[in-house]
Amino acid sequence: MILNKIVIEGFKPFQDRIEIDVSNPNHDEKNIVLIGAMNGVGKTSLLEAVNLCLYGAKNNIIFNWFNKNNKLENKYYIYVSLSFHDNEDTVEVIRTYSIPSPLAKPKINDIKSTLTVKYNDEIFENPDRAEDFLTLKIPKNISQFFFFDGEKIQEIVDAGFSKDDIRESVEALLGIELLNKLYQDLRQVIAIERKNYPNTDASIPNREKEIEDLKNELETAIADVQDLEKDIKENEEEKEQLTKAFEDRFGKFPDIIEDKKELEIEKRNLKKENDKLDDSINIFCKESLSLVLLTNFLPELKNQIKKERTFKNDRRVFEEKNELVNKIIENLFGKECIICKRPVQFDREKLFQEISSRIFKQSPEQIDVILDISEKEEASILNLKMEENYRKILDFKNMLNQKEDITNRLQDIEKKLRALELEKEDETNFQEIHNKILEKENFIGRRKAEWSDLREKKSKFEDDIVIKERDLNKVYENHEKKKEANRLVEYSGKLNRVIEKYVEIYRTNKIKELEKNLFDIFKAIFAKRIQEIKINEKTLDITLKEDENKSINYREFSAGEKEIFAISFLWALSKTSNLELPIIIDTPLARLDHDYRQNLIRHYFPFASKQVIILSQNEEIVPDSEFHKTLKPSLYMEKTLIYDYSDNKTTIRDGYFVD
Repeated sequence: MILNKIVIEGFKPFQDRIEIDVSNPNHDEKNIVLIGAMNGVGKTSLLEAVNLCLYGAKNNIIFNWFNKNNKLENKYYIYVSLSFHDNEDTVEVIRTYSIPSPLAKPKINDIKSTLTVKYNDEIFENPDRAEDFLTLKIPKNISQFFFFDGEKIQEIVDAGFSKDDIRESVEALLGIELLNKLYQDLRQVIAIERKNYPNTDASIPNREKEIEDLKNELETAIADVQDLEKDIKENEEEKEQLTKAFEDRFGKFPDIIEDKKELEIEKRNLKKENDKLDDSINIFCKESLSLVLLTNFLPELKNQIKKERTFKNDRRVFEEKNELVNKIIENLFGKECIICKRPVQFDREKLFQEISSRIFKQSPEQIDVILDISEKEEASILNLKMEENYRKILDFKNMLNQKEDITNRLQDIEKKLRALELEKEDETNFQEIHNKILEKENFIGRRKAEWSDLREKKSKFEDDIVIKERDLNKVYENHEKKKEANRLVEYSGKLNRVIEKYVEIYRTNKIKELEKNLFDIFKAIFAKRIQEIKINEKTLDITLKEDENKSINYREFSAGEKEIFAISFLWALSKTSNLELPIIIDTPLARLDHDYRQNLIRHYFPFASKQVIILSQNEEIVPDSEFHKTLKPSLYMEKTLIYDYSDNKTTIRDGYFVD
């Protein structure tokens, strides 16, 4: 079924009649209607109006839903209508509530209601016929899976999918509920028919008495379970109050001491990291800092080293040559001539200059020796590379930044540790409230263990009753075969066995199909990795497995994860049921982080149904944002609810949050 139009008048903020045409005349691949509204403008009221039109509400609730402006004028009137098309068929539902000619002080019992359903050319004005038709087309117990509030849907997860009313709704959605009703109706027929004929089997009365006793014990066990649940709930509320009192005074529960331990551990780890960093900084300063500081002067420094090295080499050669000249003079012209053996008189300096000038053309060019460093030091500097030095500088800066970050974090931890120090009186109160909370936890744990035992006992009674009724049915079967007049009982019993077997097989197949759909959807839109999903056929308890040995408890998910998981479950249900209904979801992204929002927008909304109506705040899907642009290819309509503060009423206009 596809929703064509929503009409609302006099309901909550919708004083004047507004018509929201959500039909898709082009029937193309686009399936999403985006309706934006600020908080308090009427998103939730719009969703409530849809549910009110389909299923009605009690007068005490309706009385609070009349528009406030109309109430001031003594007008009490609500009109809601929905029109659908289902292939070639059309359906229109109109529901009104009013207080005709209201008195000065109208009462709840003065409210009058009407329901009209139009199916093609046929009009159901009789309320019973109209309600039956709606129940057949859109059963109330499955509406929570198609028209839901995104912020409240995680309550399904908190309560557990195995809660009785949810389990019944799931069975209705999967088509099991009708089969169970047929089974129970046939049992009632069999019971009525048997009363008309005497029993000839002597064991039947005893068997019936045994089953009746078991049913009485079952009722007692059910009552005990309910009492225990009430007791557990009351103690959990008391624990919650104690926890709130604790948190108001000392901070976040469960344990401020654990917080302190964690801070001490973090402090020790940071100090180890700081000491290690200090060692690295010291080593750098000793081994590399002096050379790194020369980075900007490295080209000039290398050039100077080369000049000084050349000068030293030239000077050493020059000195060696001078020493050679001196040796020549000494050998040729010592104390006496080597030929005549007579003393020689000569100007040694002049002779030295004469010989030197003939042997050496010029002396080495004189330069200023600035560095005068060893050859090892020269080699270290000449081997330095600019890029490597810059990398070392960056590494050193990173170490200093890390040092600063660790210092700041240590200071922050010290502040937190000082804040956790308690006065003596506070320590006493802390321990007292803490002990009370622990006592409550232990008590609740014991009561839950008792509750679990009682549940097992209750389940055993149920199983025993099923077995004994099955045995009794066999006795009845043999008994009834002897009576021609009771053929109806025989055939009904056979049919019931077929139904029982069929329901068992059908439930198994449907649950396996639901498991597969949930697993496929889970992989597409959920961040956590799992290898398997199992759903208990009887209780609908869901087990998630990360691997063969590790399970995931979905009740421990964050609020956003619970919402995603619930939406995954609802989508899997709708796929498994093969029902084609529009999905209307209010505030779907409020609790979700960026990635989960993106997953829903990409993988859920475009494929969840042939028609998806999203009621969104401007902070969930910001106009022209990444999320809005991602939705665009699937949008065929955008509207905005506007609240007029001067007139205190809501209207609607085209476009998403347009000025």
